[in-house]
Amino acid sequence: MPVVRRPLAGRVAVVTGAARGLGAALAEVLVERGARVALLGREERTLARVRDALPEGTSVCWQADVTDDRGMHRVGAEIRARLGPPRWSSRTRGWRRAVRSPSRIPPSGAASSR
Repeated sequence: MPVVRRPLAGRVAVVTGAARGLGAALAEVLVERGARVALLGREERTLARVRDALPEGTSVCWQADVTDDRGMHRVGAEIRARLGPPRWSSRTRGWRRAVRSPSRIPPSGAASSR
């Protein structure tokens, strides 16, 4: 029987651009490794399909635009309230703008990938 490694068990990850492509694939890997994942994107239906393809209870989706400061602060607060404080984030969408304007990066305290 293979040993199952879940190095991210108990951690929360935030993935922007999670509705498809790299973001959706990244969310799948994070869940496989034990993380609970906040899926962010602009397409609610597509995000819901990604969430529904993952094991139940491992992810929650938020329709959000990373260029909207107020919206991202609201989403960050909701993520912390529902899942706990994020420990990891990936900006697969909106990264150019986020780099120029750090206040647009999802919830404070989240480590980022580069």
